[in-house]
Amino acid sequence: NGLYERVCLIRGWTPTAEGKETWYTNIRARYGPHKAKMMEELDAIPRDGGGQAIPGAWIADAMREERPILRQALDDDFNGMPPQERQAWCRGWIARELTPVLDSLPPHNRHSVGVDFARHRDFSVIAPFALDLTPVRSVPFMVELHKVPLAQQRQILWAILDALPGLICVAMDAAGNGLGLAEDTADRYGHTLVQQVTSWNTWYAENMHGFARAFELGALDLPRDMNLDSDLRCLEDIDGVIKPPKVKRQDLKDPDLYRHADAAIALA
Repeated sequence: NGLYERVCLIRGWTPTAEGKETWYTNIRARYGPHKAKMMEELDAIPRDGGGQAIPGAWIADAMREERPILRQALDDDFNGMPPQERQAWCRGWIARELTPVLDSLPPHNRHSVGVDFARHRDFSVIAPFALDLTPVRSVPFMVELHKVPLAQQRQILWAILDALPGLICVAMDAAGNGLGLAEDTADRYGHTLVQQVTSWNTWYAENMHGFARAFELGALDLPRDMNLDSDLRCLEDIDGVIKPPKVKRQDLKDPDLYRHADAAIALA
């Protein structure tokens, strides 16, 4: 609306069509991966909420169809069972729920896996990616675990890793309570194959903009699911870094069932 011409007048430039295109392109380029912020400030297209990092339209486009999301929430009584009974229960759950999904996967694809660990308040999420000859990364299924003991999380994760064809990479939450599972998994499958994430702020800064960019490019094919949608919308651009916002437990209506972008981090 005449801004470029005004700048030319002030700076003594000669306005040209080519100069105008270059000027606008340079301004947009300064936003880097912050596409939602750019669209809000330059095009008057509001972001979905305060600081939401990935626009809702991009998330909706990525969720192409319904696929299995296997969820298991346990109570304190389960933790009191003898270890042998817990192991037997978990073997049965794997055989009933997980094995049929794993057996249905195409044998020619390569796979990677992301794991966000939680033991009590949040959800543990296991997110496999199928890697074929196309640039699109597809999630054939996901697993969510709430208040599941570490030993049973290990059973379930290792059953997945043992069965996935062409496993090339596992990235795991190795901070806090997740360290034990991550170390055991690295010992079993190799420390080169298993990446252990310990410094989250550094990891967010290095990886999350690329994750958001994949939505913009249409490079993700995710299950259609309300909880997954909610987790992805939790991500915010905070001081130039995409990450989940800090949440105080006392501010939560139901802290034992609160989702804190768990599935989003596993996917990232």
